[in-house]
Amino acid sequence: MIRRLILIVFAVLLPASALIAETPAESFGKGIAAYKAGDYPEAIRQFLAIEQEGYDSFAVTYNLGNSYYKNGNLGKAILYYERTLLHHPGNEDVVQNLNIARARIRDRVDPMPLLFFVRWWNDLQSSFRPESIFYASFLFLCIVAAALFVFFGFQRLFLRRAALSVVAVFGVLFVLSVVLYTARLDDYRSHRFAVVMPSKVTVLSTPDASAVESFNIHEGLKVEILDSEKEFYHIRLLDGKNGWVHRDVIERI
Repeated sequence: MIRRLILIVFAVLLPASALIAETPAESFGKGIAAYKAGDYPEAIRQFLAIEQEGYDSFAVTYNLGNSYYKNGNLGKAILYYERTLLHHPGNEDVVQNLNIARARIRDRVDPMPLLFFVRWWNDLQSSFRPESIFYASFLFLCIVAAALFVFFGFQRLFLRRAALSVVAVFGVLFVLSVVLYTARLDDYRSHRFAVVMPSKVTVLSTPDASAVESFNIHEGLKVEILDSEKEFYHIRLLDGKNGWVHRDVIERI
């Protein structure tokens, strides 16, 4: 009798659990199908469900960007394109779609002029993932160690001079790669850049709802978060203009 009761319970519960449970692959397939059918809200729902399960892969974030763009959510589209580039820098498809989305932003902000080596460093920093920089730094360290072995293990003057030159060159590269890795890792962890979500946001002079209105910014604009106080963020634009906005109007990349 008990055995039959257990079988009945399993017969009832298993179909229900099969209906409830849905793998990320199934959700992704449904999201792609909805996107191709032009049902962008459903595509967004499916991809967000995958993301909420902790699967924030390239395919998920990139397709979320595409789905939001097709659905007319410019701010969200740029947010997810930026998030995709953060983890997969230099991807041509993402860069192209991001530039298309940026062309629709109302704000035209000219970046502050930077010294050439600062520009070079920023470009270098944003071109590689932290793990790639880490592997490069490890390789440089191995080369330095091998050169030191040659320098101390051989007596020939030519070999010792060559080894010393290798130590000097790759020692500098190792130090630079460690600094670059630290800076890139800080970008990943700090999330200091954000994207404006509402169609229009008023930037205030102080972190107070009754503060003086400084200027307006619009949906899709990328800003840098400098500080936070109460319910406000202190933000800075690429041209150096800065002010305070409510936390709810921007989302961190």
